[in-house]
Amino acid sequence: MKKIILSLLGLVLMLGLVGVISASSSIYTAFVDQGIIYSPGKAYYPTVVYTGSQYLMLSDSAQSAISTDGLTWVNSAPVTGLTNPKHMVMLYDANGFGWNYDYKIWYFDSAAAVPSGTGSIRYAESNDGINWVNDQAVFGGNMTVYGDDNVNAPARTWGPGTVIYNPDAINTDDNPLDYSYVMYYDGYNGITDDLDWDNTEALFLAYSINGINWNRYTRSPVLKGGSVGEWDNGGVGYPTVMQIEDGSYVMWYGGGSGTNTGIGFTTSPDGISWTKDTENPMFHKSDITDPGGYRVERTYTPRVIDDGSGELKMYYSAKSDTGVYAVGLARLDSDNDGIPYSEDLCPGTIPDSPERLGINRWIWNGDGWETKSPKGEGPQKTFTMEDTQGCSCAQILNIMGGKMRGHWKFGCSISVMEDFIASLQPDPDPDGPNGPN
Repeated sequence: MKKIILSLLGLVLMLGLVGVISASSSIYTAFVDQGIIYSPGKAYYPTVVYTGSQYLMLSDSAQSAISTDGLTWVNSAPVTGLTNPKHMVMLYDANGFGWNYDYKIWYFDSAAAVPSGTGSIRYAESNDGINWVNDQAVFGGNMTVYGDDNVNAPARTWGPGTVIYNPDAINTDDNPLDYSYVMYYDGYNGITDDLDWDNTEALFLAYSINGINWNRYTRSPVLKGGSVGEWDNGGVGYPTVMQIEDGSYVMWYGGGSGTNTGIGFTTSPDGISWTKDTENPMFHKSDITDPGGYRVERTYTPRVIDDGSGELKMYYSAKSDTGVYAVGLARLDSDNDGIPYSEDLCPGTIPDSPERLGINRWIWNGDGWETKSPKGEGPQKTFTMEDTQGCSCAQILNIMGGKMRGHWKFGCSISVMEDFIASLQPDPDPDGPNGPN
């Protein structure tokens, strides 16, 4: 039985029945929190790139870390060539951004001559992402006007939030998203002409042809915190913005007091006008976690990357109840079954819908595995989505083949469930009857 099922599994994968993240996907919030994945002592505000062979992470500790799978990280070399770097945003382009360097970085100079003002966002280039050259201040001009209000621009900044690079940009019209580099940056004001925004952080938009000379889009923020009583009241900041296949944009952002209360999601048709998700926040510092407490003080700075695997990975900052700053990871679960995409044997899972649920038969109801027990007895078995690697009863039956009419009508039997689960386990005797001939 094992050899037959595994052959069918291979056929499913060969036929391309595994879904991909696309513009038709409405779920960009179904991330599964994996907990802390990098804690070298103190690490927060991560920025992560994937080069095709390895992942590289920089954080506010000015320490680099590398990984082959994006899950397990080891320290690399200290970062050099930057000036008081905080809140870094790093990009990688295998074509050298049409020039000489494969890595570019924008960051907040925590000791700038004008604190949080002109010159406080800097830029540098690198060929390894660790040792940087051409370090220079790039934040100035009309991007900020230091003072108590936003008559012309935000008064202060705490750095770049995200930078989008478009090698095919036309760089000529009034649409800021038509330029090679687009930056969403953190702005702060005192008393303003907008009571909902007084004394809070918000996100502004700037654009550039070369990533060095910037112009702000308008004096007004493109995203602000919520009103009193809303979870993100107090400010928003440090987002990731992506353009998806239909040309629209999605954003994950930190929100609340200090922008560190939780992580929210918003969408835009043009990268300028944003609509917050009604189910926000995706994650909140009050969430119950296992183990408990690792992000109960702060949950923020979502850095989402698309490494081409079909699974989005979100690296975020966490502060624990014992004061530990670390980097956490959440992985996209596109069908919301609790199994991250890259580990999900059956993407696209939907609840089973048999004619009726039979005794000792099992179905996936969207929240868990459900059964009907014999009268006066409890369930004979228990199953989880981890056991079936993300497959519902209907998906199991499709993989196993055959008509199996009773199972389609009443749910999967215990023997079908156990045979399928056993088929997923490594063969303890590869030279035995179930091994290769």
